[in-house]
Amino acid sequence: DTNHSKEAKEEKKSSNSIADDDSISFYIVTYIFLLSSYILAMVVTDLGVILALVGATGSTLVSYVLPGLIYVKLFREDELWTYWKMMAFVQLILGCILMPVALYFVLRGASAH
Repeated sequence: DTNHSKEAKEEKKSSNSIADDDSISFYIVTYIFLLSSYILAMVVTDLGVILALVGATGSTLVSYVLPGLIYVKLFREDELWTYWKMMAFVQLILGCILMPVALYFVLRGASAH
């Protein structure tokens, strides 16, 4: 019985250390995000540039890249070239072309100010 309770205590101790490691990494990541947000807020004078960067990357990713990529990954066992899979590839490739182009125009416009 004492051997069993020792094992239970050691198991509880190891699970607590895992939880401690997770909470430490949580606080580190949270601190990094807060610090980088603060620095960005102090450095940037025009919030429109930040919103344009987020729009150029985030909306392109959500609208073009991810839907095409998810469809291709979900139906990879199907035939190689179905109509819908070709359209998913077209959407994916179009997103991969549009994102750098949008970023170029955002950064070009930001440097003109």
